[in-house]
Amino acid sequence: MGVSQLFLPEILEALHAHDPESLRAIFGTLHPSDIAEILEKLDPETIAEIIKGLEAKQGIAAFEQLPLAQQSQILRLVGRKEMIRLLEELSSDDRVDVIRHLPPETVDEILPLMAQAERDDVKKLLQYKEGTAGSVMTTEYASLSPDIPAAEALQTIRHIAPERETIYVIYIVDAERHLLGTLSLRDLVTAKPDAKVGDLMNPNPVYMRGRDHREDVARALGKYDLLAIPIVDAEHRLVGIVTHDDVIDIQRQEQTEDIHRMGAVGRVDVPYFKTDFWSITAKRGAWLGILFVGGTLTSLAIHQFDATLQTFAHLAWFLPLIIASGGNSGSQSATLVIRALSLGDVRVKDWWHILKREFITSLLLGCFLAALGIVFTRFWGLSGISSAVVSLALFLVVLYGTIIGGLLPIAIQKAGLDPAITSSPFISCLVDVSGIVIYLTVATLILR
Repeated sequence: MGVSQLFLPEILEALHAHDPESLRAIFGTLHPSDIAEILEKLDPETIAEIIKGLEAKQGIAAFEQLPLAQQSQILRLVGRKEMIRLLEELSSDDRVDVIRHLPPETVDEILPLMAQAERDDVKKLLQYKEGTAGSVMTTEYASLSPDIPAAEALQTIRHIAPERETIYVIYIVDAERHLLGTLSLRDLVTAKPDAKVGDLMNPNPVYMRGRDHREDVARALGKYDLLAIPIVDAEHRLVGIVTHDDVIDIQRQEQTEDIHRMGAVGRVDVPYFKTDFWSITAKRGAWLGILFVGGTLTSLAIHQFDATLQTFAHLAWFLPLIIASGGNSGSQSATLVIRALSLGDVRVKDWWHILKREFITSLLLGCFLAALGIVFTRFWGLSGISSAVVSLALFLVVLYGTIIGGLLPIAIQKAGLDPAITSSPFISCLVDVSGIVIYLTVATLILR
């Protein structure tokens, strides 16, 4: 039984009785993630009432775990004073994410009411485009000067730790905040008290630029097995860090977005049961409309070969077989290449190597399916020449589908778009039309 099923009845009873003390007692025994799981089952008005009734620390911890769409809804319901308090207590990266989802007029109203430090921080982070490293970084990192001894450094870290998102990695900067190196908390704790921080640090840290794409940051953090990665500006000054928990969020968002696109669904940021019917219908309907147009092209292609089909009616029996084989082979290639692009295993400049690899693969797959086609059509009772038509068409369609499926994601990425939009339905739609033309052209040329 889930946490929400266990505690939700008690929470609703406390709400109905207007008993904030009972609410605080219930939530005081729960982890913030469990609190968020419970809150997600409730409507925004009820969540706003609960957040206002919780202790400050509890309310902030629970609010941070909620999806962005719900956070922006709740902020509009808690009142101006509570809104400012919540925003100021959030970590810098979470604060900016929420503000990006608020209406511009609301942002213009609340920014002047925030504390100067938080206001300046928001303005700085909003300069970075969404999807970049700068848009997901936090400015709450621990930094030290290179010329202080380890004992003094520990005292400083002890003092600033409550206000920092992480202290396990400390960043060494000069007076102008140029990144000089990194130092792990473990090395600092075990160092001699009079050892200089500059002598203890790693002088060659892995870092990223604020304008780099957030997916590149996630890959770098995973590749080098880091807890956090520093972000620098054009002058190599430290401007923030991206932590491992932010990278987990990035990967989840990117994977969700890719899955939606590969399934021919528009981007959906809200949980399934929280998405209204009009919104999800619009996002799905747009792609279905595009695929419908592709389907009409399939009908037109069949119509162009009406005479062939009337003369050799048995060819129509194998249209689904030809279409499915081409679409499936194209979808396989597209899936492999899209995944390789997202992992950084291949790049746009590797298109020639991808073409050679997919061509060889398509020859092998085409021969395999052509052989199956001969066995199947002969078992069906077709003549030798009709069986040869189906088998040759299978070979050519698989050859075409595999190559197109492998190269189309590369072309899409070259155009600056997400290769995930070359989804399985999109590839299938494209190869369906071509497969029909190839099949019926082969039939026309051979059988006539």
